[in-house]
Amino acid sequence: MRRRVACAAAVAALWGVGACNTGRSGVRSVSFTLERLQAAVAGRFPREWSAPGLLDVRLQAPRLGLLPDANRLSARLALQCRRAGRCWRSR
Repeated sequence: MRRRVACAAAVAALWGVGACNTGRSGVRSVSFTLERLQAAVAGRFPREWSAPGLLDVRLQAPRLGLLPDANRLSARLALQCRRAGRCWRSR
């Protein structure tokens, strides 16, 4: 539920920023280094969730990558789950 609220708030904030057009024409761009983005994201990880006696989940900081041809970012997440003494890790 928190995730949905956070996503909705982020979308609303981005929409609000987009609505605040200054009237300037032309292409606007923002530049960030991959290291700066990685550091910003890493501050919020690792994340842990637990259902005592049932399941423990740990999500490590994502490894970000740049996809310049698509003008996008990629992210690989490492997930670790522990249940009844067994451990599962993503690759």
